Amino acid sequence: MKKITSIIVLIFLSVVLWGQSNEKTSIDETIKYQIGTDLSSLYRNLLKPNSSTNSFLNAPYVFIFKGMKNNRAFRFGIGADIKRAVSDENQPDTIIQNSIRVRMGFEKQKKVSKRWQINTGIDLKFSSTKMDDSNNNTFNSESQTYGISPLLGVQFQLTPHLFLQTEASFNLYYQYNYFESNFDITFPNPFPSSLGRDIKTFGGNITIPNALLLVVEF
Repeated sequence: MKKITSIIVLIFLSVVLWGQSNEKTSIDETIKYQIGTDLSSLYRNLLKPNSSTNSFLNAPYVFIFKGMKNNRAFRFGIGADIKRAVSDENQPDTIIQNSIRVRMGFEKQKKVSKRWQINTGIDLKFSSTKMDDSNNNTFNSESQTYGISPLLGVQFQLTPHLFLQTEASFNLYYQYNYFESNFDITFPNPFPSSLGRDIKTFGGNITIPNALLLVVEF
């Protein structure tokens, strides 16, 4: 019940703020750009400096870009994971997981004070993940996710050209997963077997403000 209520509130606020008139806001026809990066991987590494998993570019969206005009913006984001982990010290298994995430959409911006701004909008999202095990007798998987996400965010102005941003979103998605596992049965007789399975899922969830973006405007 709490999850359903949160979804309704998020969608309601997004619709209300998107539909509000800008009659009292001065129109700025100047095209501005923002580029930024997610700081969350930085403080995650500070909290877990001795993690057994080596990760590169481990963040929801490492880089973001916005082109803005008259309180509206085109937005683009990209992120990736490259992880390598040893499953067991006594086994030669090395698990490698690669993933990439891309989002693209539009947002509307509304200043609520001199330094604070609220953003509402919608993104189209795509992600792809592949996991391989160096031991062919174990487990491999692939997945692709396609989705659409209404969003609600806030922005704080540190300086005239430097900002902090975060946001929450409600995600509707379609996900395709493929799993494959190979087993070598050596008793009573050698009998290799390969098992594959695919799963298709439709679903929804809420992404809480788990990323902190440092953004430069020019």
